[in-house]
Amino acid sequence: MTFESLLSEGRRGRVDEGLFKAATKAAKGFAEDPEGWLVLDGTTGSGKTHLAAAIVNAIVERGEPAKYVSALDIPDLVRNERFEDDDGAEGGSFGSLMDAPVLVIDDLGAQQATNWIDSKVDQLLTHRFNGRMPTVVVLAKTVSEMPERIGLKLDDPGFSRVCELSGGNRAGVNIPRLMLDRMTFETFNPDGAPSAKHDDRASLGMAYAAAKEFAKQPEKWLYLHGPTGVGKTHIAVAIAKVQSDRGRSVTFWSVPDLLDKLRHSYSTPNESTFYELFDAVRNCELLILDDFGAQQMTDWALERLYQIVSHRHDRLLPTVITSQYILWEGADNSNWERVRGKHQWEAIRSRLRDSRVVTERLMAAPDYRNRGA
Repeated sequence: MTFESLLSEGRRGRVDEGLFKAATKAAKGFAEDPEGWLVLDGTTGSGKTHLAAAIVNAIVERGEPAKYVSALDIPDLVRNERFEDDDGAEGGSFGSLMDAPVLVIDDLGAQQATNWIDSKVDQLLTHRFNGRMPTVVVLAKTVSEMPERIGLKLDDPGFSRVCELSGGNRAGVNIPRLMLDRMTFETFNPDGAPSAKHDDRASLGMAYAAAKEFAKQPEKWLYLHGPTGVGKTHIAVAIAKVQSDRGRSVTFWSVPDLLDKLRHSYSTPNESTFYELFDAVRNCELLILDDFGAQQMTDWALERLYQIVSHRHDRLLPTVITSQYILWEGADNSNWERVRGKHQWEAIRSRLRDSRVVTERLMAAPDYRNRGA
């Protein structure tokens, strides 16, 4: 795997030609003068590993040291670390990665996940980042899917350069295709049910317009609230469809399902499963939280929601929330009365009512599903 054997335009159907050429140029520049971090992102088969190996081969060929390791081998290196000689001469040891003059880490994110392994990977990356040591990282996951401590290093604008090879092909959406095809802006009826009055249709129309505007360029937050059956989930999925068609990654969760998943992973022996999911939700490119408020209002659930909401609010990460909870004072929010006054809920509520960040639209209309009413 050398620069000479590299397909100049990349594999057809696997990469964006322009992005691939830019990544190749960046890889050759790094090989000639290794400085900072070079992060290669893209789908399987996009040529990330070839570029990374070509960098190592080019450096070694001119007589300088460089080291390559697959992240899949890191667990074995960590387990074998205790068997190293006292002088640390074991060439394949984990310790030898720490101070390698140039290091390539392939498939970061694909390694076995345990608390011990994760802490060692974090130790390795932190050591090299703080020491400003030339490093190439090939991602098995997107930067946004990495734990926050790692993601901040990979995406550091003053030290790291991220090269995406496959453009929109990397994006994904965790919504069933049937829902994406059925719940579109074209199939949404802003006139509402037959019994909808003028004010009902007006509220649906304003929410519909705000959602279409948000879908064009997701910025900050959109909060859609109102009774069940008015189309809140439909509009949220329509936003996801527009963004996924444009190659953007979208993460969709029903809040009760998300908290059940987090609670289950938290109670397992492998805590890293919980933290991986939690960090993925907090840092994803576009997050849709459906049925916000339908979950059980335990202190544990409120704390997790507060952490997600505050993290994304403070960083202005694009977020869509649908809820039956009406933000206005004096509204009937009987389901929420039992948590009123609790710190986490009041902190969540404060952020949801922040008009500088959140565009709020009430959808007040008869239930769509009851067509005869």
